[in-house]
Amino acid sequence: MSIKADEPVHILLVGPPASAKTMFIKSLMNLNSSYFTDGGNSTGMLEYIFDNKPKYLLIDEIDRMPTKDQTFLLNLMETGIVSQTKHGKSRTEVLKTWVIASSNNIINIIPPSKSRFFIIELEPYSYEQFCQITVSLLIN
Repeated sequence: MSIKADEPVHILLVGPPASAKTMFIKSLMNLNSSYFTDGGNSTGMLEYIFDNKPKYLLIDEIDRMPTKDQTFLLNLMETGIVSQTKHGKSRTEVLKTWVIASSNNIINIIPPSKSRFFIIELEPYSYEQFCQITVSLLIN
């Protein structure tokens, strides 16, 4: 529903490791004008956003993203405006970008950013569910 919305709705998937968050985010890479980045290695993300203006920004493990990059994202999610000052030069863009992210927990996400996300908390698998999924994957 978020992807089909007229205005950006930012989604944050929160759950334990191995709950398929990354698989879901990676599947969205098939969307036109999407950009995938890992929160722990978001170097170059700002440049890419300015140069390519993606409609969908897909971030795996956003909790590992540096605070300065989270602040940049907060401005994007709040206003659609991104700005950067570098070597005494400034640039600003107005974008309509959906942010879809994943995280194992929300402890390291800056509080204002949390309020901009629709948070979906995934429950851990039970042992029985884990066995069913494992058998199903091994059969296929």
